[in-house]
Amino acid sequence: MSTQAPPFLRGLIDDAAIFPPGELPLADAVIAHAAYRADPWLTSIVGPLTVPTAALHDAALHASALDDPIDVSVIASTGVGAALLEVMRHPRLTLAAVELPTGVRAWREAVTAIVDARDALDRREPAGPAPSLFVEPGWPLLHEAPTATLGALTDARAALKLRTGGLVAEAFPSVDDLAAVIWRANAQGVEFKCTAGLHSAIRHRDDRTGFEHHGFLNILWAAAVARDGGDVSDIAAALSRKDAAAVASAVRELDPGDVSGARALFVSYGSCSISEPLDDLRALGLLDEEVAA
Repeated sequence: MSTQAPPFLRGLIDDAAIFPPGELPLADAVIAHAAYRADPWLTSIVGPLTVPTAALHDAALHASALDDPIDVSVIASTGVGAALLEVMRHPRLTLAAVELPTGVRAWREAVTAIVDARDALDRREPAGPAPSLFVEPGWPLLHEAPTATLGALTDARAALKLRTGGLVAEAFPSVDDLAAVIWRANAQGVEFKCTAGLHSAIRHRDDRTGFEHHGFLNILWAAAVARDGGDVSDIAAALSRKDAAAVASAVRELDPGDVSGARALFVSYGSCSISEPLDDLRALGLLDEEVAA
């Protein structure tokens, strides 16, 4: 068996097991995450375990019996400084990323928050590899001041966190809104990750809720279209396709340069399940490299 996933999939899925709708207990999530990282194939796919600052201490306790530290992406709801201090106290946690939810606060306050976050990361002792910084401005700011919002992220050397779903219909951005932000992020050189709602590879309507979910493969394809110079309508066309065979074919036909460019823009997404997206990809015939040559 190959120990490397296909290039389009490497590091794509951040482990958000403790968040809705999965809501796996933290102790179970830490054990499962360690198992992913111990698997030579899965470790090439699964990114850090996403944990809020308030749960870091308990996460470290659960990780204390592990042979190796686990990478965490910290949602710094109580401040970046507090998150950094908490991680540094625990040798079984390694800080891979900080995710800062700025929401719809006043624009000046939002800019100050992300600049302070980057300064805090730069002042860490010991320095170590620099963690990524993701900022979630929220869709209202992205609608009202998209150029300035992404410009502020560039100035702070931060990436964009996009909410692509949730527990209510209003949490799901439209195809046109998401396409416009992907186009602008590419134009301004801002990479992005997604969170929530990406339960399947392909865009679909959930039979239970009636919500229209984006597909993570659609977003990957859309990122490749953006990097290739596509306009907003071209990106929207990729996001809107529900024909699984067509989307899978488009991803399969991306050359290595296309994949590299797409993943430089769309760096990861958070999923409360690791198995479900992989099952989707197997059904689409996109995990051929999992089989031994």
